[in-house]
Amino acid sequence: MRIFVFRMESSTHSTVKMMKRLFYTALLVFSAITHSYSQIPPEVPRGYFDPPMSHKRVLAGGFAELRSNHFHSGVDFKTQFVTGKEIHAPADGFIKRASVSIGGYGKALYVEHPNGYTTVYGHLDRFAPSIDSLVRKRQYAEESFTADIEFSPDLIPVKRGELIAYSGNTGSSEGPHLHFEIRRTEDNRPMNPLLFGFDVDDHRPPTINGVYIMNTDGMDTLEMASAPRRVVYQKGSSNALIRAFGKTVVLVDAYDTMDDAPNKNGVYSINMYVGGVKAYGMKMNEFDFPRTRQINDHILYDYYRRTGKRLVKCYVEPYNELDIYDRQCLVPAVLDIGEGHQYDIRIEVSDLAGNISERRFSIIGTPETNTYGGENPGAGCDTENGAMYFRADRPNKIIFGRFTADFPANTFRKNMYVNFERTDSLTFRLDGPHAAALSPFTISFDISGIPAGNLAKTKIARPYRTRDGHTRYSFLGGYVKDGRIYLNTTSFGTFTLAQDDIPPKITRGAWKEGQRLPGRVLKMYISDGQSGIKSFKGYVDGKWILCEYEYKKNEISLDTSREGLSKGRHVFRLEVEDNAGNTSVFEGVFIL
Repeated sequence: MRIFVFRMESSTHSTVKMMKRLFYTALLVFSAITHSYSQIPPEVPRGYFDPPMSHKRVLAGGFAELRSNHFHSGVDFKTQFVTGKEIHAPADGFIKRASVSIGGYGKALYVEHPNGYTTVYGHLDRFAPSIDSLVRKRQYAEESFTADIEFSPDLIPVKRGELIAYSGNTGSSEGPHLHFEIRRTEDNRPMNPLLFGFDVDDHRPPTINGVYIMNTDGMDTLEMASAPRRVVYQKGSSNALIRAFGKTVVLVDAYDTMDDAPNKNGVYSINMYVGGVKAYGMKMNEFDFPRTRQINDHILYDYYRRTGKRLVKCYVEPYNELDIYDRQCLVPAVLDIGEGHQYDIRIEVSDLAGNISERRFSIIGTPETNTYGGENPGAGCDTENGAMYFRADRPNKIIFGRFTADFPANTFRKNMYVNFERTDSLTFRLDGPHAAALSPFTISFDISGIPAGNLAKTKIARPYRTRDGHTRYSFLGGYVKDGRIYLNTTSFGTFTLAQDDIPPKITRGAWKEGQRLPGRVLKMYISDGQSGIKSFKGYVDGKWILCEYEYKKNEISLDTSREGLSKGRHVFRLEVEDNAGNTSVFEGVFIL
């Protein structure tokens, strides 16, 4: 692999005649192609939906933002740092589904509309009374805080502007906001809500943090052979001249901001032009849920794992099945830079409001004497530690002492090396630094030597070090079969076996035994530092009662007024179980 040498020049050169000939030839070849790749898909009904909230719309997060192993499937509307904002149906329809979960969307609502789209509302504080009564009925019937209910079309019709919920901070939310989605009903594809005509003030162009180039010679399996190199511009210069040679690709680090918030949102569109001809195009109009993990093919994954920075590839890998790209570009995005040839590059990043930022640079083909050939670690492995070459289209398996890892065919989209090492007889590390798993693989441990009485409390876990140097475990779970414990996962890392025989911790809130409850809400706090909370149940005077659980605060709350408790003396009982089967029970008396 060749190492790039970056040099800055005071002047730029015109594109060589070869590029001009390529341009005109490409125009002739593709003159009959009609592009469906447009700024706004023609089938989107702009103006059909009203905004779900009445106050000014400011985004805390954009559509298809780059998140861990997935694209963000909606937009996040700010709610002025508070919960309880009214949410109204944006058009006629019916309540299709309501769900209550501890993580994820928390309390969520799904409204199907007759125009072929479904709107989704996440992290809600509560539902409108007519919806809430049906959800509570199901929760009491199943004696469970969590619920997932689908309704028939004629059960809960809603009209445009009707109150359906209140904004909140439930589930895996980092602050009060409304997560809002528009999905195409027939295939459940998330659509960019801003395509539908919602007014969001945006006069700011996207920010291009950096443009990078990377040599890809021989990188069919080993991406780390050449590190991306940043294009550096001299102060006051809008262009840069770079010397490179061989197969070269371009990567971009960019984000978008809007008028009323500093949040760094994802970008809507990236285009790359070579000699004035489009070589790459990407737009975030919609995406396919089952392929969301291919975000790791959209970015330079190994660089992200090492640095935490997501560089978007301005080229499309042959195994990348995402349909967010313009696949009818006229010139290749992977540049084959020959000696003496010049390539003039323009990167264009834009948002839906039409704001555009761009970067220009030129590459001169210059062979370098310093090269990196790459070292092939081989297709096998040694007896202790090593690497194994995986072919994507075949099943692959690692057997290493008491540890086994099974990878079905097509777990990955490309051939790659998987590294592994053994720390001790029960601790093993798997590392696939150059690609993420797109579907689950299975790891397992031989547990034949573990006493039968301890099996229920033995789980597969990840060890980690705390700041004070102690080893702790993040319990992942597992199921026992035929003398082994198995876990299906999509994540690499360090795996071991750990036992949890410590019961959950239950702590009383700001109320005292046998005394009058201060206010109408009884609060408890639960935690488990080992395998984690699996379930809880609350009872008042021997009967199951609905308690809310906010896991970010470890808080259990019982609204005594909402649950219709009478004045007088009551006995409250809370049962908590962790994922290893350990249980704790609290019982106390309060007075209303």
